[in-house]
Amino acid sequence: MRLITAIFFTGLAFSTISQTPPAVKSVKALTAEAKQSLVTVIHGGRGNTQEGTGTGFAISRDMIATCLHVIGEARPIHVRTAKGEKLEVLSVYSSDRKRDLAILKIKNGDLKPLPLGSSNTITQGDLIIALGNPMGLTSSVVQGVLSARREMELGTMLQLAIPVEPGNSGGPILDRQGRVQGIMTLKSTVTANLGFAMPIDALKPLINKPNPVPMHRWLTIGALNDKQWQPLMGAEWKQRAGRITVNGIGSGFGGRSLCLSQSTTPPMPYELEVMVKLDDESGAAGLVFGSDGGQIHYGFYPTAGKLRLTRFNGPTVLNWSILKDLDTPHYKKGEWNTIKVRHELGLIHCFVNDKKLFSFEDNNLGSGRIGLTKFRNTKAEFRKFRHGKILPTTSPPAELLARLDKMVALIKPKDEFSIEEIDSLKLNPALNQVILLKRAKSLEIQAKQLRNLAETVQQISVQDELAKEMKQPEQDINLLRAALLIARLDNSEIEIDHYLNAVEDMAKNIRSELKSDASER
Repeated sequence: MRLITAIFFTGLAFSTISQTPPAVKSVKALTAEAKQSLVTVIHGGRGNTQEGTGTGFAISRDMIATCLHVIGEARPIHVRTAKGEKLEVLSVYSSDRKRDLAILKIKNGDLKPLPLGSSNTITQGDLIIALGNPMGLTSSVVQGVLSARREMELGTMLQLAIPVEPGNSGGPILDRQGRVQGIMTLKSTVTANLGFAMPIDALKPLINKPNPVPMHRWLTIGALNDKQWQPLMGAEWKQRAGRITVNGIGSGFGGRSLCLSQSTTPPMPYELEVMVKLDDESGAAGLVFGSDGGQIHYGFYPTAGKLRLTRFNGPTVLNWSILKDLDTPHYKKGEWNTIKVRHELGLIHCFVNDKKLFSFEDNNLGSGRIGLTKFRNTKAEFRKFRHGKILPTTSPPAELLARLDKMVALIKPKDEFSIEEIDSLKLNPALNQVILLKRAKSLEIQAKQLRNLAETVQQISVQDELAKEMKQPEQDINLLRAALLIARLDNSEIEIDHYLNAVEDMAKNIRSELKSDASER
């Protein structure tokens, strides 16, 4: 038996070693073969419009590889072959947001797959070709060189000396033997003749361990819960991970769009609060209250770095009244800000980051619906929308902040230098630059130490909460909460209560659809 085993492995090793690599092919021959595997991928926009075009390629008879940003989330996906044949997408077979990769499964596929290479076999200086649909010009080809491997936000990527245009994304990068070595992902912002591709080895785990989502489910990803929110006047409102995002121009005058809460209209007096972050401070987005469900409402929101209270009495600028505009140091530009209003009969109090800005007397609008708003082409994010008679503050006490600031200030890098050292050297101008560079290096070390400390504090905090959860009686342990705590190690901004409530709502919906005599079987 040992002899047979030895002969078998010897033969296997010999067979592997003696395999000759595929022959080098001309660009013309490679293009002719690969075009049969190339497809155009289109994702739709609102109102059945075409929003984006990219490239994909067959990895099996019924599987297509592309980039996640090419298909877009919660968007209809259309696939067309080089011959113009339309293919029906059954599911997003697998996807990886971190690597910007996706695999589509199509119906009744009869595609010719491209052979996948190994990203480790291609080296700096090797010739490659890229196929895609740049600027909508289908089945285009260009030759280039692997110029480097580069660490980027998406991970290790292939840096290619090659012109890249919109529409190339998702296309295959082939070596001269016709094997896929990468997937075109990014265009350089510095030069037109430089692009970046995700190594093909990053795609292989998605093939072996898929996370399929049927198309009817894919289209609902990020959709607002219509039992909680009612978007009005256009724009694109989405909900994910406890956040609501909005972009696009609303159909109201000035690009106005609303997203009204479906909760019961609170009686006055009440308080209303949300955290908001604008992508551009020239935009505007914030709170809506006293709404009639249409064009009439109050708005309190940041715009152009100021905080503004406005009354909207109709659809046009002639119906708008800016009640108060205030520039305040308490508003943090480019960051998350908590804005709040207290609406009393005939009186409105406005706050930002727990600092009261002003009170304004106005009797025109009474109690009404509450929610969110945006204007112009603003992209904004919202978190922790809440309302009630009196909202408790979520900001830490000033004493705690002062104590923590003092503790952090005491953290010094190991190579910190003294004031005496600086005084002894500053008289020599030639050394000023040396001193400044040393200080810069010192601060870089300190910044790294603080980042590591922040990560450690987060890890220990999660560990403590997990331990507390698992110490409960077995029947009281919430495994979903424990899983969300673990997920918080990678994303400290995960809002656990949002997910717990969302799952509870799903359970209620399922229970409501079950027959009264339903059993666990």
